[in-house]
Amino acid sequence: MTEDYDGIVRALKERLPMERLDALGVACRFILRLRCISASLFVWSLVLSRFGPGSPGFTQARHWFRRLSGQTIFPRAFQMRFKCPAAVRLMQAAFEQAVQSWRQGNRGPTHPLRRYFSDIVIWDATPVAVADSLRPFFKGLRTAASQIKVYLGVSAFGLVPLTARLAQGNVNDTHQPPPLHLFREGSLILFDLGFLTYRLLREIQQRRMFYICRMRRCGLATIVGIRSAPRDICKALAQSPAGIALRSVLPANERIDR
Repeated sequence: MTEDYDGIVRALKERLPMERLDALGVACRFILRLRCISASLFVWSLVLSRFGPGSPGFTQARHWFRRLSGQTIFPRAFQMRFKCPAAVRLMQAAFEQAVQSWRQGNRGPTHPLRRYFSDIVIWDATPVAVADSLRPFFKGLRTAASQIKVYLGVSAFGLVPLTARLAQGNVNDTHQPPPLHLFREGSLILFDLGFLTYRLLREIQQRRMFYICRMRRCGLATIVGIRSAPRDICKALAQSPAGIALRSVLPANERIDR
């Protein structure tokens, strides 16, 4: 498969224009004086390094910098720009700038489910192995010496990232719930059992959002409404409008009595 690099570059520059990135570079103190590595070229090169033919990293980013700017820079001089805290602040600000319009409701293509939900947000985590020397800062899980967990919230309406978070690899997912304050009222939140807590479910309801998650086998759920179900379940709910216990209608081999 041949990547449309020209299309990727064009879309990136439209989402993150040079003027905005350079202004962010000054605000984040990434740019303190005139340099050949501007904030815009730095961000573009780093993002585009993920689309290079080789492994992502300093070399790929430097190749993209040369392609975008027409200038050649020594490897060490380029890599040193990654060591300053201002580079982290710049990338964080660039991410916020890129997703701001989507959070505010300026949606792109239409979606059939938009008639029911203002947005559908998928929240999940991915462990990423890093150098063992980083163990004092990013401890790993099980046999991994050092890991980073990348938490990402993505809108299913266009597969656009909304928010991201980094944590140590051994952090329990229940301590990293989705940041609901960033999502629109009426959103449907999708997550797996690793994030499930009753506190999270209560907050989702309080913020007038919805959720889909597998229920724990030991859970005590109550059926209060039905879209489609067998006739006997519909009849049982009609006789008990306040709700019926889910485990009372489950097959015996799927029921966990407490």
